[in-house]
Amino acid sequence: MSTVAASARAETGSHDSHSDTTTATSIGVNNQTHYDIFVSLLPAGGPPTPLPNDSTSSQLLFVTQVDRIYQPRGTTTPPSAKSSSTLPRQILVESHRSRFTIPTDDDSFGIESVSKKVMCSSLNIPFPLENNIHWRSLPSSPSWTRVNTRAELASRIVKTAHGVMAGTKRRYGDIDEANKVEVKMVMNIAKKIRVGEAEYKQICRAQQEGQAMEDLEKFLIRCQDHHAASSRGKSGFERMSVDELKRVAEEHVIRVSNVVVMSMSDRGSMIDSVAWRAWNEWGRLLVSRLGNALVEVEATSSSGGGECSICLAPKVNSVVRLPDCVHSFHRDCVLRWLVHHTPNCPLCRSSALPSLYRR
Repeated sequence: MSTVAASARAETGSHDSHSDTTTATSIGVNNQTHYDIFVSLLPAGGPPTPLPNDSTSSQLLFVTQVDRIYQPRGTTTPPSAKSSSTLPRQILVESHRSRFTIPTDDDSFGIESVSKKVMCSSLNIPFPLENNIHWRSLPSSPSWTRVNTRAELASRIVKTAHGVMAGTKRRYGDIDEANKVEVKMVMNIAKKIRVGEAEYKQICRAQQEGQAMEDLEKFLIRCQDHHAASSRGKSGFERMSVDELKRVAEEHVIRVSNVVVMSMSDRGSMIDSVAWRAWNEWGRLLVSRLGNALVEVEATSSSGGGECSICLAPKVNSVVRLPDCVHSFHRDCVLRWLVHHTPNCPLCRSSALPSLYRR
């Protein structure tokens, strides 16, 4: 489930947390005994990267993609296979990338090193690499091979890595104690969990709802940008309220005939939550834009001295002025004012960012 929908449901009390494990559990998918783990390793290609002279050893850089996938029960082919089913061939519920290196000197480059580095610790793999493991080394072994233990998997990884290093030395040469390099390899790890048809349809539905809520939030953020641009004048520009965002969201869902959102039993509460999230996210983006646009001034200068007109404390440090006027304030004070009150100067009402929305 996407972060947007999951967080929204958590806020409304409809569901549990948004991790992929609880996504399955919250809709009745508790049995994860029907699964296969697919691990593939291949060289990234290209010449090795020279390392600094003070490096103690050449090294392998592993760039690893870890995925957790749900598929309908009865599917036994690897995740890359195609299907003619009307439902998605697979649902990706979690994905992340990791990078780590292993030195290739004789003392540390072995099964023990790979086992410690690769097997869950450095990669933060959210599932144990035990049982039902399928392995392939590209491009030499394109077909999948069943491995029985984690130790056997580590042995195959080490063997492949040694072969890549040996091939790199033969092809490029000059890799020795004086010329150390980094060789890049790509590892893909996918856990494919097979569930029944009813459970799989529920997962598909949850993914569709999550994507719909995420798209709706992005739309509301764009609406706030457009509103700020169209309302900008001599007195600055105004923010949309949360109630206005809710109304726009409802109208948008009906106008585009978003069947996924319209059929939600808790549509009202979900739209309320997404409107709040979009309002807060636009505020966060505004803070970032404002922070980049504010001009720092010396507290001892003519424009930086005196009291901050927001908190009435002396302007001793962290003093900034707005880009379109000469009024200065404490940085934190003016940011809070611009985001939570109005994005205009509190003294002259000029726009804090006069050119921000000129598109």
